[in-house]
Amino acid sequence: MCRGRGPVAGACGVALRAGVVRDDAGAAGRPAHADRRRNQLAVAVFGDFPALPDSRRTLSHLLFTEPYLRELHRTGWARAAREHVAHLRVLLGRYRGDSGLAAHIDHMRELSADFARMWAEHPVAQVRNRTYVLHHPVVGELTLHGELVALPDEPSCCGLDLFAAEPGSASEQALRQLGSR
Repeated sequence: MCRGRGPVAGACGVALRAGVVRDDAGAAGRPAHADRRRNQLAVAVFGDFPALPDSRRTLSHLLFTEPYLRELHRTGWARAAREHVAHLRVLLGRYRGDSGLAAHIDHMRELSADFARMWAEHPVAQVRNRTYVLHHPVVGELTLHGELVALPDEPSCCGLDLFAAEPGSASEQALRQLGSR
């Protein structure tokens, strides 16, 4: 997912090359998303982001208002949500005076009591890699390792979130199953 100014509108404001997130990238067992695009495997794992109304296509909205994502993360939801809020604080420092980002944060504070509580705790962190244990409704438990990868020819606000399972693991088999649907 695009990072930087992206959380404001859900996109970083630049057109990413078509090959950055290809629909068939999931065939290799790697869910991926950048800007407003996700490959088919990312949609199968994390939900149909493109089907959401444009105004709700932000990670903030997904984490704090979509019950599916909260259930997907289960006990790991609080950590994922806190990491996201902490990342927004980094962005607020990086893009001082960005009225869109400030408006997004204010909107989320009004929309979600959980967001408002976490924001009031003042976490600050830029998370580039993480491990999620997800509880997928079709394939069960998935352990995915995520990495935010900078795109060399794109502005610093854009990145590609790549997720992978340990080779040979049950999670890898589950991703293959999701990819073949």
